[in-house]
Amino acid sequence: MPRAAKRPLTPNDMEITVAYQGLPLPLVTDGHIHWHSVREAGYEREEFFDLLRQFNVSDIRAVLFAYLDSERNFRLQKREDR
Repeated sequence: MPRAAKRPLTPNDMEITVAYQGLPLPLVTDGHIHWHSVREAGYEREEFFDLLRQFNVSDIRAVLFAYLDSERNFRLQKREDR
């Protein structure tokens, strides 16, 4: 068990405020759109498809994983060509 004097510093020890680091909100997994999550993220159907087109996605089956990160940034991973 580590001694109190040798424990690692935490942001709280240094009086640093850190941003929330929550779980991502999955929007698409294995080519399947999770419409409840898309609506929770605030996207309408056409708006979401427009967003996918910005990432050059014309076929949803090409998407392996798309999500909103903890800062609400949209992230997308396409499937690798086989």
